[in-house]
Amino acid sequence: MALSQRKLNSVRANAQKSTGPKTPAGKAAVSLNAVTHGLSAQTVVLHNEPAAEYEAELNHYLAHFQPLGKPECDLVRQLAAAHWRLARYAAVESALLENQMAKDEQWIDEHFTEVDEIHRLAFAFDSLAGANSALALLNRYQARLHREYQKILNALTEMQTARSSKEVKLQNKPNPRIEHSAPKLLTISPPDESAAPSNQQPNQPETRPERETRNQQRETS
Repeated sequence: MALSQRKLNSVRANAQKSTGPKTPAGKAAVSLNAVTHGLSAQTVVLHNEPAAEYEAELNHYLAHFQPLGKPECDLVRQLAAAHWRLARYAAVESALLENQMAKDEQWIDEHFTEVDEIHRLAFAFDSLAGANSALALLNRYQARLHREYQKILNALTEMQTARSSKEVKLQNKPNPRIEHSAPKLLTISPPDESAAPSNQQPNQPETRPERETRNQQRETS
């Protein structure tokens, strides 16, 4: 069934958008950006997708999570790539429905006098609702990517949480080198003045003969 002129013009206009770099300089710039981030944008971005937008999205993820070390950086890049693919599948879903509505337009106009846009969308969705349809396959891809995105996000969160806990423990851990180097205070007890020296005899009371002798020596002198 032929497309209407309005839908045909819309498809052609969309095809001219975001065709990616065509010149050698543009392709070299995209390649340089991929090397800078350690992840080739060409493995994620299709030739008709804007590579610059993916690079900006990747930069936003890196700035938000601020990964430290290669494992965290790899997880952040995987997360950005999964998000980019999810956005792509959402665009594909819209394109599938748009194409089906264009295919159904002539049949609808022949069988109905007036049909609003939401009913046109419902007819298109019904046409694509088969178990083996492109829309069903797309939904399976989207569900798988949602699980992958959440798995990567959980792994990144656990890794960064473990790193933060380790850093806190290291900050609170006592430093044994500082504790062992602390000077010890010496306590000196004052001398006991009441104690007599070991080589000195204690004073003995003076006897009477000794006192008389001492008095005679005074008189003689």
